[in-house]
Amino acid sequence: MVAGEVTRRILSAYEAGDLVTMCAWCRRVEIDGEWLLAPRAALTAIDALYTLSHSICPACAAERVSGFA
Repeated sequence: MVAGEVTRRILSAYEAGDLVTMCAWCRRVEIDGEWLLAPRAALTAIDALYTLSHSICPACAAERVSGFA
């Protein structure tokens, strides 16, 4: 997915009042089940305090789990 499409999806979620899930470790956002790097402009265009929800993406979770083995 190209940066413009990611930005459009983030802005669409924001305008609809939906939450956007962001990985607390790598800062990628989840869009339709896919974790993608969001352009900084998209994140500054939304009211992050009320729009972003933090989680951990599968890649970062796997990395953290393997570090404990």
